[in-house]
Amino acid sequence: QESAVAAESLPFELMPENPDVEMSSSKLPWKCMRLTCYAQMAAWIFTVLVILLDPKYYDSAIAPREMYDQVALWKVQTDWPHEYFRPSALSCDRNLKLMLGDQFAIYAANLNLIGTSAQGSVEGVTGRNSSDDRVKFLRTVTLQPMMLTSELDQSWRSFAFLPKKGKLLLLNQDGTQVEEYALRGHHHVKSWALSNSLPHKKLEAIQAVEGEESKECAKESSGFVNAGWLVYAATDSGQVVTLCPTYRNELHPLLMVISLRHRKAARDLVEVVDSHTGTTKASSSRIIAIVRDPSTNWIWLLNTNTEGMAEVTAWDTESERNKEMGRWALPSGRWWVPGMCYLGHNQGLLIAAAADTNRVGQVGGPELWRLAPAKRKADNHGAHPAMQG
Repeated sequence: QESAVAAESLPFELMPENPDVEMSSSKLPWKCMRLTCYAQMAAWIFTVLVILLDPKYYDSAIAPREMYDQVALWKVQTDWPHEYFRPSALSCDRNLKLMLGDQFAIYAANLNLIGTSAQGSVEGVTGRNSSDDRVKFLRTVTLQPMMLTSELDQSWRSFAFLPKKGKLLLLNQDGTQVEEYALRGHHHVKSWALSNSLPHKKLEAIQAVEGEESKECAKESSGFVNAGWLVYAATDSGQVVTLCPTYRNELHPLLMVISLRHRKAARDLVEVVDSHTGTTKASSSRIIAIVRDPSTNWIWLLNTNTEGMAEVTAWDTESERNKEMGRWALPSGRWWVPGMCYLGHNQGLLIAAAADTNRVGQVGGPELWRLAPAKRKADNHGAHPAMQG
């Protein structure tokens, strides 16, 4: 009787959910809310299970970890030679002639900087993001075949370009020998072994310089050959040294330029905790590119580790203890190619990358990136936090 009186006192009559159920429709909003919460909880549980049961999730392309500076770093429009192009090494000279190798050939391209206006430049449309008005635009890079791998005796880990001599220096895959080839005729000239006085006796990357910078190797009674060039090399112990050719067809260390690891090899394993799965992984880092900036005497290094992270660091070698001037993280989920191309004062660097086929779900083709950090006063030149791991 009380329920009947209460029903009569309502301003309108409550309708059932459907004709076959006597339950009032007043409970329908709460029922919808409850079902929504159940669905959200199920989605959370499913996501947690995917991460826990797939330890390679963090290595996949869907993991949200892009933390690079999109103002200082952007893609360069490139006409790739073929669909399956996969960069393997990169180098260039002072005249902005780019050399980029893959498994089939070494390709060349002339780099054209056209001023600070966007006219005639793809970068003006697709991603020239630098806020520094001194950074010039770069035309689309078009690669043309220069030397087939069938003309070379072996594959390479890194290579360097000697435009004045018309030579190409190839660092073999073992990192223990440098092969000298002539660009005209594409014939082998000489093999340069590493001197016994070089610690660890393995190189990760090389950069060759000519002219005034090579005169240190031409001093009398030095025992070196005045070949007109010297090599900046990164060792597997995290050191950057200069190497001079000798009469014994060896590359002998001249100076220690940078040492990133003291009394410890750069490839020493470090335990890293995966932020998604909580599992412990082994990670090691190495230097895969060296570039000397003649306008500032800075040394630019490209560092990578086994977790797929990479960064570019700049070092002032004229300071008392090789001061680090900055570091810039690179996009993740890529295999970064040994070598960098110096574009000139205030113009930055070119870096190449390929899709990392060892990563789950990784898609994409070759990429050419340009790093042009803005110049600032009284700071560390646009530096970003150090790469972890």
